[in-house]
Amino acid sequence: MVIDVPRGGDNGRVPLHGTVLVCLEMLVLSVATTTPQRTMKSMKRINELHKAIGKSGGKRS
Repeated sequence: MVIDVPRGGDNGRVPLHGTVLVCLEMLVLSVATTTPQRTMKSMKRINELHKAIGKSGGKRS
């Protein structure tokens, strides 16, 4: 399968990052829906890591 994503308008001189990001998000969501239990477990783990970083990250004594 090939997904053709335009990467630049105006003959390639104007970058179109939005379309690339939308297609990447589409692929991630489609993979996530194939294994919902694993996805939820991973999301919980990511949230735990984010909270742990938030408590200690960026604070200097």
